[in-house]
Amino acid sequence: TIKPKEYPSEEAIDALFTSLEDVVASHKVYSSEQVKEALSLIEEALHMAPSKFFQTGKFSTLKQAFIVLSTSHCSSGLMVKQKTEFLAMDKNLKEVPHRVAKATQDKALLSDKESVKLTLTRDLELSTFSNKARQS
Repeated sequence: TIKPKEYPSEEAIDALFTSLEDVVASHKVYSSEQVKEALSLIEEALHMAPSKFFQTGKFSTLKQAFIVLSTSHCSSGLMVKQKTEFLAMDKNLKEVPHRVAKATQDKALLSDKESVKLTLTRDLELSTFSNKARQS
């Protein structure tokens, strides 16, 4: 027999049910249509350069696509290996904004260096032309 003081308190039971409700609410089940849309979006991203895809403004929807595909309830057809690959791709995509910023910075630096190179080349050609003109 259970003694009265071994029963959980009403607060403990309420806390348990509240936490269970939170867990159930956090496990969203996605429809097969949402899974197909997520797969097509990821497919589109795979066929584009990361910087180009980032510029399309679909980055946040791509993150949502990975969330859909990484949930255990989204599709029984997704194998563990595929889910692992999706999570790895999601991790790589989180680095895209930093990589785009770095590439943009490198491109600007390269443009500056190219400009200096052209200026020096032009000055050198003018100096060479002036020296040849003076010598003749």
